[in-house]
Amino acid sequence: MTTVSRAANRFKGKLGRDQIEEFKEAFDLIDEDKSGQIDLQEVSKVLAAMGHAPSQAEIQRMVDEVDEDGNGEVSFEEFCLMMINKQNEFGASTFEEELLEAFKVFDKNRDGFITHTKLKAVLRQLGDNANDDEIQEMIEDVDTDGDGKVTWDDFRK
Repeated sequence: MTTVSRAANRFKGKLGRDQIEEFKEAFDLIDEDKSGQIDLQEVSKVLAAMGHAPSQAEIQRMVDEVDEDGNGEVSFEEFCLMMINKQNEFGASTFEEELLEAFKVFDKNRDGFITHTKLKAVLRQLGDNANDDEIQEMIEDVDTDGDGKVTWDDFRK
């Protein structure tokens, strides 16, 4: 059973399969070392990129709230739980606003698109050295019309 399928079964009624697949794409971008776990440093970098500057203690609290196996890191299922908690805490409209802020991190010139070049620049800032093929694959995974750019609608789906 795939990670997405396990999460779909676990969170049935709380998250749709499309949401889970979106969360998986986001999780995979955050999981820089591709370990299947997000550590405190990776969480901190993403929050900083989104314009948030929580203390290490706050980040630790966020992780502790969902760290079911107690390993100090966040698995994909725990990440889904974190996202559910965030949606419940702030409501869907605030969650959408947070997602828009994340989109803006990648769309620095505010032209409404995330291109290969923009994604590569942000990934480099986050310390991710994905190669051009990997970056292109990330774009293709969410680019619904095949134009090589990720729009806001592509990003939030």
